[in-house]
Amino acid sequence: MKGIYITEEGKKELEVKIAELEILKEDCEDCIWREYNSSQVTYQEILSSAIVLPVEKSWIEVCSDYDDTSDFFKKCYPNGLVIQPK
Repeated sequence: MKGIYITEEGKKELEVKIAELEILKEDCEDCIWREYNSSQVTYQEILSSAIVLPVEKSWIEVCSDYDDTSDFFKKCYPNGLVIQPK
């Protein structure tokens, strides 16, 4: 998969879901586990290909010390970043 962007928080949520499914695997019968396994495989695929973006509170705080903001973003956030809404 390409073009998937997640935050660190989203990454942690996916890791928790994968761990929960792994625990569930031990308690399930084989035929039921197949359904859960497809979800686990999907989550793992997303994690392995997703780009984790940092989250900042304000772009003003991020850029306040730099004269050339475009150069700053290219160097510090080559994949982009998420500006958290208020």
